[in-house]
Amino acid sequence: MRRAALGVPSEQPASALNGTVLIRHVVLVLYGDTWRNIRSGLDRIHLVTMTTSKGTVSKRSELTPGQRHIRGRLELP
Repeated sequence: MRRAALGVPSEQPASALNGTVLIRHVVLVLYGDTWRNIRSGLDRIHLVTMTTSKGTVSKRSELTPGQRHIRGRLELP
């Protein structure tokens, strides 16, 4: 299978390809859905970081029920 079809840039080493395939397989087994669908849902999460003279604060968008489900199934913090 070509690297571009797996979402791995051609300039990355073969080990990156193996890691990508492994991650996608683990996600498929744990979650029961394709990497494309999971990534699409997770890509909608936004993080904004603002720094002022008083400090730095980061804020993430609220998770949708689908995103919370993915996070729970994958045991992400």
